[in-house]
Amino acid sequence: MSEFDAFGRPIAKDSGSSSPSTPTPIQSPTGFGPASTPRRARGTRMGCAVALALLLLTVGVPIAIGVLAFSQVSDTINSVTRSLSRSFTTSSSSFTTSTSPAPPEPPTDLSHESMLRRANLAPALREIRRLANGSTPTFVRVEALRVDVQTIGRDGTIRNLQRPWDAKATVLSTSPGGPRSAGLRWSQINAAAPQRMSEAVRNGSTRAANQLTYAVLLAATKTWSAFRSDGTLYTAGLSGRNAHRLGG
Repeated sequence: MSEFDAFGRPIAKDSGSSSPSTPTPIQSPTGFGPASTPRRARGTRMGCAVALALLLLTVGVPIAIGVLAFSQVSDTINSVTRSLSRSFTTSSSSFTTSTSPAPPEPPTDLSHESMLRRANLAPALREIRRLANGSTPTFVRVEALRVDVQTIGRDGTIRNLQRPWDAKATVLSTSPGGPRSAGLRWSQINAAAPQRMSEAVRNGSTRAANQLTYAVLLAATKTWSAFRSDGTLYTAGLSGRNAHRLGG
């Protein structure tokens, strides 16, 4: 009876022949084909290493170059931006200094451009009178920033005129009025009166609360009324002299 090995193959018996038998190929543990040799395994590992190296060269190098390029471009943009910013700032300041002087500060109290000062109020009243078209003033209000005058014409037309400290006189509005009421002569508006009253209500004080806010001349009473910043009221005649505190 034939004998079989562990894989079910018949075992040939020795017939005493001296010729060497053909070596049986080593089968893989699964029984399907020859087992892998150590040389083949080493070749596989070497191939994987080469492939990985090629992948790194193909992918890694472009990425590194891209990161470097982006960094250089970003630095260039930032450098150009800073340069433009410095140039713009320098040219802007030069332009402002050479061609655009800072606008003057609005006047307050009796500062140089204030309409409360006689030197500024007198020519302003002349401008307003020319625009009044023969009508007579019934109301005059003076503050540092402007002069407001209301006039009435022979036909009862009411005009409201204004002269700002930094512009020419204008007619703000006209409207039909009723019967002609009594007005002032232009010569009765003393251009020095508001300045005199401003100095009087301050009475040497430097406090802002003691500063004159505005002065009003009414045709009906022919008196000036001056209001201090704290609300205190002072009155005086047409000249603006001898101002006295109301109720004081």
